[in-house]
Amino acid sequence: MRKFAVAVISFCSIAGCQANIPDADKEAQIKAMYRQYAWEFPTVKGITAAELQQLQRQGKVILVDVRSPEEIAVSYIPGAVTQAEFERNITQYREATVVAYCTIGYRSGFYAQKLQQQGIEILNLEGSLLAWSHARGKLTDGIKDTRQVHVFGRQWQLTPSSYESIW
Repeated sequence: MRKFAVAVISFCSIAGCQANIPDADKEAQIKAMYRQYAWEFPTVKGITAAELQQLQRQGKVILVDVRSPEEIAVSYIPGAVTQAEFERNITQYREATVVAYCTIGYRSGFYAQKLQQQGIEILNLEGSLLAWSHARGKLTDGIKDTRQVHVFGRQWQLTPSSYESIW
């Protein structure tokens, strides 16, 4: 019996026991984490998941997923292009509102800052895929809709209870 209790505690330490945290608390944690990161790219304008969803209904938006191919294979926002594809076809997207995203907005913030320095207008999705999942945004694995989000580990295991964190 004692071994079992130790195993459960160890599992909770590894998994983070994030499943026991209410979704509202996870969402608040995402926002707090993003605010901590955002000071590193202060000139980059952010857009919330709700604002992005509204913008998508109003006009042409191009989403740039700056994550690795392994992360993208798990899920991405439908219609998004990879960073490489965007850069190959950048002139094609001049009339669109460009929004970069990653898992929480850190890598995409730096990417947006880099493009800004090249004169390209770009927004960063605040909280990125984690925030998107809390806004009930659609995700695809390229074949079908999915509710899986690739995260780096327990600290980022902040998807809502109706989604699954994969790492």
